[in-house]
Amino acid sequence: MRFLVQWLIAWPARVARHLTWLAPLFARITAGWVFLWSGWSKLSSLPQVTENFIGWGIPAPHFLAPFVSGVEFFAGLFLLVGLFTRVSTGALGVTMIVAIRSAKWSDLDSLESLLGLDEFEYLALFLWLGIAGAGPLALDHWLQRVFGRPRDLRRCWDCTPRDERDRRAATDSMTNGKSSRHRAYQPRVVTEKRARACQVVHVERAPQTIITQWA
Repeated sequence: MRFLVQWLIAWPARVARHLTWLAPLFARITAGWVFLWSGWSKLSSLPQVTENFIGWGIPAPHFLAPFVSGVEFFAGLFLLVGLFTRVSTGALGVTMIVAIRSAKWSDLDSLESLLGLDEFEYLALFLWLGIAGAGPLALDHWLQRVFGRPRDLRRCWDCTPRDERDRRAATDSMTNGKSSRHRAYQPRVVTEKRARACQVVHVERAPQTIITQWA
């Protein structure tokens, strides 16, 4: 049994950890490309889209037709570059729910037919992207690294340059009466959120906390 767990669960998990960038990138490119051109085609034929909205009984069709078309176009564009990913997937998810309820609901006769809809499959994809995020190969990731770090968050001891660590440890030993060795290796339990903000995972994640070293 241990052999099966190692080769069928643990080994694929180790491989997948090296490919965490691929899944959100592939999902964003696929959905972004589809909705970019879907929105553009709707914007290019707004009178027909407005008539469809009227036939489906959607309120305020003359306003919602260009609005939904613009949402699909710009949200698809944002997904391609990985910008505002969670907001874009939320907007597209709402669009899919409205599309199912207004255009496809009367044709549904079972759970199987609901799960087989393209709109429902896109909804599941948007739900995953909205929770998992855009991934590392995205503008969201770059903007968060550059502008999203709290100013008062001290750098983790292990990601501080060694010369600066020695200098800070020596300063602490003189001001606090503690040896640099005691200061450098004094562990502290911090929340997982704070450790993730430091961009460094030092040990295996525990259910509630990460044990790491802070200056």
